[in-house]
Amino acid sequence: MLWAPKICKLIELVEEAGVRRGVQHSGIMLALAITFLYAFLAEQIGISAIVGAFIAGTTFSAVKFKKEFQTGANTLAAIFTPIFFISLGVIVNIWELSTSTLIFSILLILVAIATKLIGCGLVARLSGYSSRDSIIIGAGMIPRGEVAMIIALYGISIGIIDTSLYTIAVMMALVTTLVTPPALKYLYKKSDQEIGRET
Repeated sequence: MLWAPKICKLIELVEEAGVRRGVQHSGIMLALAITFLYAFLAEQIGISAIVGAFIAGTTFSAVKFKKEFQTGANTLAAIFTPIFFISLGVIVNIWELSTSTLIFSILLILVAIATKLIGCGLVARLSGYSSRDSIIIGAGMIPRGEVAMIIALYGISIGIIDTSLYTIAVMMALVTTLVTPPALKYLYKKSDQEIGRET
């Protein structure tokens, strides 16, 4: 984006001016306002607000005050992350799942794991990584996480999916997130054992 350097420069100037006047995090507050603006504009043109927020985040990647930004983002995350996940969870209703939808959710979870494991692992292998490292990279990419939940929430808010499909999407996101740490632990342990045998 051609205007990204100018936005970063403006944020830096505001941050520096705030520091000189004894006002902390003024640049972060401006960045937050710009993020909300991007999210609002994304909604206005018919796409999810998360897309606008993501674009804003990539815009801020060149800002010099990265440490201050990280501190401010962590503070906001501590406040809003629990609220975010609670708001997602209150819509979930596992009692609406029939046998067929439960089977579909299991299949979806397996497909979600396989596509990340194979897709990302294959690209890593083609990029020159060893087979062992490629599997680890593929496993590390398995989580779908909050982005999948936000997209599902957007889908239910505009009426293109119902509560049961939303519940399935949330279940898929949770399972793929939860299985990754033990899978990586197992793969790293196995990799260390293989390296030990090779040496």
